[in-house]
Amino acid sequence: MFLVEHEGIIQLTNRAAVDHFGWNQEEMVGNNISMICGGFHGPKHGEYMCRYLQTGEKRVIDKRRRILAHRKDGTEFPCELGMREVVTAMGERMFCGFVRDITREKYDESEIANPNRGSGSLRLLSKRLPTLFLPLMNMEPYGG
Repeated sequence: MFLVEHEGIIQLTNRAAVDHFGWNQEEMVGNNISMICGGFHGPKHGEYMCRYLQTGEKRVIDKRRRILAHRKDGTEFPCELGMREVVTAMGERMFCGFVRDITREKYDESEIANPNRGSGSLRLLSKRLPTLFLPLMNMEPYGG
């Protein structure tokens, strides 16, 4: 979790963010959130924030996006980003971002989608099948 002010400066992080990204809290707080933006998003992050603040057009706010994130050691990983705008009691606009590592999910998707990997895809699907049907098994019967 990251709390970021309107110019992109990190105000607060939680322990999970520190552990996952590799920077300590002192290294993160006071720096621009673009430090954790992977791929081509890092250099453009300031533009994204300016556009939102000027137009109010929500491309990321109140939505979940899949992007690349950047760790201190230089590695990048796929993540799901959720972002909310928060207005403080003093009227200050802040942004609260939640990042979830989806590396395993992306790997599973590629295993299932790639039939050329042999029986690995079927083995993975057979492991996941029971959890896919659990929600259906817990539903009330139709008309009852």
